Amino acid sequence: MLAGCNGARLAPRVALKAPAVQPASTDAWSLVCTDPNDPTPALLSNGIIGVRIGRDGMGLGSDGKTLPAFAITSYEQSGEEKLVGLENPLAARWEFQGKAIDFKPGSEYRQEVIGPDTVGFLGEGAGGTYEIHTTWTWGRSTVDRYTRFLAGEHGVECVTFLTGGYPRPIVMNVVRLPSAASHWKWTEEQSGQPLSIGSTANGALIGRVTASLSSAIRASSANRRDPLSEAPSERFRLSQARPTHPRRVIPTITVDGPIEDQRAINSFIYYIWGSTHPEANRPPGPFGLSNERYIGHVFWDADIWLFPALCLLDPDRAKVIPTYRLRMADAARAQAKAWIESCRRTAYKAVSAPLPATAAKALMYPWESSVSGRETSATKTRFEHHITGDVLWGLTQAEALGLADPDKVRPVAEGCKAFWEARSRKGSDGLFRIEGLISPDENSICDNDLYTNLLAQWTRNGRSFDGPIRYALPHDATGFLTYDKDLLRSYEQATAVLAIYPLQYPPAEAQARAMMDRFESKISQNGPAMSDAIHSIIWARLGDQEKAYDRWRRSWQDFTKGPLMLFSERRNKSVTYFTTGAAGCLQAVLYGFAGFRIDSHPVPKAAWTRRLKGGMWLSVRPCLPQAWRSLTIRNFTVLGHRYTLNVTHERATVSPGD
Repeated sequence: MLAGCNGARLAPRVALKAPAVQPASTDAWSLVCTDPNDPTPALLSNGIIGVRIGRDGMGLGSDGKTLPAFAITSYEQSGEEKLVGLENPLAARWEFQGKAIDFKPGSEYRQEVIGPDTVGFLGEGAGGTYEIHTTWTWGRSTVDRYTRFLAGEHGVECVTFLTGGYPRPIVMNVVRLPSAASHWKWTEEQSGQPLSIGSTANGALIGRVTASLSSAIRASSANRRDPLSEAPSERFRLSQARPTHPRRVIPTITVDGPIEDQRAINSFIYYIWGSTHPEANRPPGPFGLSNERYIGHVFWDADIWLFPALCLLDPDRAKVIPTYRLRMADAARAQAKAWIESCRRTAYKAVSAPLPATAAKALMYPWESSVSGRETSATKTRFEHHITGDVLWGLTQAEALGLADPDKVRPVAEGCKAFWEARSRKGSDGLFRIEGLISPDENSICDNDLYTNLLAQWTRNGRSFDGPIRYALPHDATGFLTYDKDLLRSYEQATAVLAIYPLQYPPAEAQARAMMDRFESKISQNGPAMSDAIHSIIWARLGDQEKAYDRWRRSWQDFTKGPLMLFSERRNKSVTYFTTGAAGCLQAVLYGFAGFRIDSHPVPKAAWTRRLKGGMWLSVRPCLPQAWRSLTIRNFTVLGHRYTLNVTHERATVSPGD
């Protein structure tokens, strides 16, 4: 809506004021852009809707084209089931007294990512409060533009102040916004209406535009319906007003060290939280709602990268991932049945011959999953069958933390076990082999990938590494290999060392230093962002805090070059925001420097332990880098109880949280 301050029809939702222009911040809690020519648009996202914001604070890029906007429910129903962009509701131009407010900023340009409190950017409510404040000079006046999400609603608004240089009251016209009625519902008043605007205490409020997502988004066109609309109990109700949650206690991570380290950690938390929502009906894709790359599909990123980063800091957000995987179990069962039958018809050697009797109840999770839970990958990546083990690994972690019902996880575990029984072939040496698959290295189809075979062994041993070795684990006289015929030349990303973390396979941990010496230097510099984060965790657990710190800094410095620290997937490509990479960096803080570890037994010499569910344990054994004098993780949550961890170089203590 557009509202005036001199008795106009609609009062503002919140008290507004035009702040004074501030210099670029040196505060670790601020993300500030002072370069009006920076090419990467800002991101405003809350896990339900995501909107790109231009340098002028609106939904237009520097080239005048409309920037992307997305909603978690805006998917094609058939074909690729891909995320479909919406018309950006802020793609508008403003006029003042018949003159366009052209974006020609002077030296005082500033765009800042802010929140209502000064700790960790995050606000109240189930979705948090996120805001982008943009300021620049226009003639004799200053333009202050706030772009933010509506409190308690699924919507977005832009409020603009014009201060100085003109008498008040004034008359303001707003150019009509692009037609988006099928996707966005404009509240109360339509754009394009001339309104009388009165003065505020600090200046003149010249306009306010508010757009809310409507439930009609699912039925606006045949290819944008939510397939879950057939089941109201499962449907995500965008139009439902909240708050349905009490005030949320905000977790924070504070380091006494370099300001750039603190700012990086804060940015990871801000953007990861902005990519997820506790009421969403599916996890985010690797790029959340920031762009169409990977078209919103769900990968192992959710189970292996995002869930561990969230599960201790915000269990409500983390729980969306296991809930989705459990809901898609029937689709995974149907996929396993179809794939096994196809292999039988073609006598494909990748399945056991003869098939075990348990094959009928096998579950095969897709590499690329979406609204239906079926496989949507049309490339060789569909042979990354480790995804079935990844899903069960994540579900087991969720079960231990009370975020997944054991009675629902158990049949999924049985189905995953049945899949590996069907997918494996027994050799003459009595060991099972998995042939014709793609390793996490992603370079080629191979046989006996170490990471995949370990997941299969762990699954078939009752989700434990105790018991006999059932699978052929690739190795030579020196130690483990990545897969059969591994030439030890180069890898797209960390692969073999995943046996050390996250799998924590005891024999791999025993030779961790040798494996790092063997594999770490062979990772492609143009590969995805997560490798250095994994290396950081491993070095921290080996007690080499300086190598751990160096790898952690590498894991984000080359990927967050812009002023707003928008994370790119690769060093040589600026495509943001890569939630998976940020989650890996946050994991390095939690499971490396802070020393958290979830395992079947307490860690020796741990500073703190807590029994979890299903016979699992949470331990804390920190490894603080010299650059940090202390590390505090406030209000992490375990089984419904909040705690605060304080770490120095002398000691680590855990106390009750807020």
